[in-house]
Amino acid sequence: MQKQINLALGLGLMTVIAACQTTQTPPSTTVTTSVAPAPTVTAPAAPQTAAQVQETKSNIPDWCVVLPTEVDHLYACGVAKSDNLNFARRRAVLDAKRQLADAINGRISSVMNDFVASTSSGANESIQRRSESITRNVIEETGLWGYEQIGSDTQAENNKFRHYVLMRFPIGRAQMRLLAKIRDDDTLYGQSKAKQKIAELEGSIKSN
Repeated sequence: MQKQINLALGLGLMTVIAACQTTQTPPSTTVTTSVAPAPTVTAPAAPQTAAQVQETKSNIPDWCVVLPTEVDHLYACGVAKSDNLNFARRRAVLDAKRQLADAINGRISSVMNDFVASTSSGANESIQRRSESITRNVIEETGLWGYEQIGSDTQAENNKFRHYVLMRFPIGRAQMRLLAKIRDDDTLYGQSKAKQKIAELEGSIKSN
């Protein structure tokens, strides 16, 4: 009996020693250091040389250097440069339309100012409001009709496209539309000198 007890104790002691000798290695932790990429530095475009500038000027179409003149039309040359040809074309057209819009604004406003100055004292607020409203409406309407592209030219320049476009607008028609609206307005056309002034303006526009 005593031998069995001693044997059991010996086996237990050996089990404890074996367990103590068995060690678990903790999992290693890998630390990854993220290195931000170096910023990309884009070198500025080299300025054009005098020869390149001169070459660009010499390549401008003649109709863009000296715009055509016509009494009943306004002309504008739009220019745009891009690495995308379609984008250059669209921007050139927008550039020409912007120039034409400024000129149309001035011409239409000039006709209305001439009419108001010749038919009223300028102190009548009702006349002033109506004239401003009609002028604004005619100018806004011109953006919906009448623009005509009559010339274009595309040139390659330093891996980009430079596009020129020549556009015109029938300012005579726009002025006649303005006079028609004045005639349809009772406040403006009801003035004593209105009919005479309208006839004078129409004759001036048609003779041009």
